Amino acid sequence: MLRTRLTLTLSAATLLACGDDPAEPSPDEPGSIRVVVATAGATPDADGYTLSLDGGPGRAVATDGAVVFDAVAPGTYIVEIRGLQVNCAVDEESLSVAVSAGAAAETRFDVTCPLALFDQIVFTADAGLGTGNDLHRMNPDGSGIERIPSTDGTDSFAAVSRDGTRIVFTALLSGNEDIYVVGADGTGLTRLTTDAAQDREPSWSPDGARIAFVSTRDGNQEVYTMAADGTDVRRLTNAPGFDSQPSWSPAGTRIAFVSDRDGDTEVYTMATDGTDVVALTDDPAVDAQAAWSWDGTAIAFASNRNGTFDLFTMNIDGGNVQPLVADAGLDRSPVWSPDGSSVVFMSDRDGNFELYRVPSSGGAAVRLTTRPEFNQVWLQGWGPLRQ
Repeated sequence: MLRTRLTLTLSAATLLACGDDPAEPSPDEPGSIRVVVATAGATPDADGYTLSLDGGPGRAVATDGAVVFDAVAPGTYIVEIRGLQVNCAVDEESLSVAVSAGAAAETRFDVTCPLALFDQIVFTADAGLGTGNDLHRMNPDGSGIERIPSTDGTDSFAAVSRDGTRIVFTALLSGNEDIYVVGADGTGLTRLTTDAAQDREPSWSPDGARIAFVSTRDGNQEVYTMAADGTDVRRLTNAPGFDSQPSWSPAGTRIAFVSDRDGDTEVYTMATDGTDVVALTDDPAVDAQAAWSWDGTAIAFASNRNGTFDLFTMNIDGGNVQPLVADAGLDRSPVWSPDGSSVVFMSDRDGNFELYRVPSSGGAAVRLTTRPEFNQVWLQGWGPLRQ
């Protein structure tokens, strides 16, 4: 009797266990996608990113965080990351993710944000340290001055890329002027030009893909462009006089430059292939050092049309010339702030060249550099706003 009862109990347990086997999910049972974001670098994004699934509504994610998309039907989807800071990049901004019925899928974005010179003024100076003329950076109010280690103290004609991560400049490392590029922290020095001629005065295109520069490689001082790695050199100007000081427009469609091709030193613009040359100034004095405002609506320039070098602004067609800075000293090398509210420039009004800042609408100039050990100060550029 006991044997019979035991057999029945085991049979019942066996049947119960078989009934507990999980069933296969329905082919249309929803799953989920977990998207992980990891950020590395010295200047990470300030406010995170946005993730979207198949072009749907964006969802905020922290610089190091994750988002889960629930109730996702089986199938293949595209996950996109948007809202990256200008110095940040990913290998792919869109990733394909397959979701099986009832399953949890996962994908990952690795974002890199190298050091960027956000709202930093870049200049060269001989600080009396025995290192010569070196790159420096500072805050817009003149505080926080730091040397950017780069070469051997022959740095000049520097320009900051529009994402703030690179500086292109001229140096004498090879015995003549050549163009080099470094990271914002001064590392990764790379020589871009190797011609025996003088190569100088580089200017970044807004997208960072090309660099305009001046060279004597064809026997006369002309404007050229090259790819950001130094390849694909293209000559843009071909005039009997000198052409110099190229400055790329924010829209990337025009290059301002200075030339004496018509007898006087004037400011011109041209298309980025060297065609459609237009004179913006027409004055017997010297007009030079043209600088575009960041929104592309105005150009600041230096001129001695009033007897000494002062600063002026004009529309991008050369009209509406307005005085900006007038002083008994030499005022030169204007650079616009990224928000367009002010212009920084060089002046020797106090006995030696220092950096000053003036409202772009005009007004009193404020001296930014006051360090007596700076034997020379030459303004070079201004990094972008953090956005």
